[in-house]
Amino acid sequence: MSTLVVTDLDGTLWGESMDVHPKTSAAIAELKRQEIPILVATGRREVSARFGLDRNKLSFPSVLLNGALGIDLATGQRFHEQGFTQDQVAEVVEILQAAGIAPCAYTADGRIRHDGSPTTNPRHIRETRMYYTKGLPGPEDSVVGFSMLGMTHDELAPGVQALEASDAAETIFYKDGLFAGWSLMVQPAGVSKQVGIEAYVEHADLKPTKVIAIGDGSNDLEMLAAADVAVGCSGGNEGALALADVVVPHPDEGGWAQLLDLI
Repeated sequence: MSTLVVTDLDGTLWGESMDVHPKTSAAIAELKRQEIPILVATGRREVSARFGLDRNKLSFPSVLLNGALGIDLATGQRFHEQGFTQDQVAEVVEILQAAGIAPCAYTADGRIRHDGSPTTNPRHIRETRMYYTKGLPGPEDSVVGFSMLGMTHDELAPGVQALEASDAAETIFYKDGLFAGWSLMVQPAGVSKQVGIEAYVEHADLKPTKVIAIGDGSNDLEMLAAADVAVGCSGGNEGALALADVVVPHPDEGGWAQLLDLI
């Protein structure tokens, strides 16, 4: 084993359409031919990641919810889970509610819990309705993340500021390319995509001499910093671009395919 390729999804493997460019599809096929493993690392939850990959007839081991979960989407085998403690859940909920934010909580079994009127985009509510369980998480729930998507900056900023003053969680606050407006993801303290990547490498007993990581967002910074070759995407987050050894064209142009030149 010499090389491991780690890829983000949105803004990296695909654009807003979620369609993988033919050049990218061909590059993935070539990596498979060379038996070079590909690991997904995304902020998406299992159902959402699986939906996008399935429509492109792809399936990979995946680090989900920015490193809180790791599941091989081909087999369903779980290789990593790092959620909040009950005390941390209570603290995060209290902080967000004090800031006027009604949170959406993601649980390890794929459910989403909120009070029925969460501080999130109506589209987010519609798209997750079938996984929704009413009410905030209780002691029986293993919470692995919170997301409030597609709101205004001012609606979410007070919660971000309050959470950043706490040691209960990590925050990712970003201009959202999929949902109009700003989005806030909250994950357990110390969790990042890189944590999930390391868990997968250990689980799969890989010993890569080169890790190539490609991403475009603020939730990709840790994995890009740790990679042997960090690849950014045109139009991506400034921090991600600053860490990149190589910048490839936007996924709608098939920029991902240039990873073949880096193997």
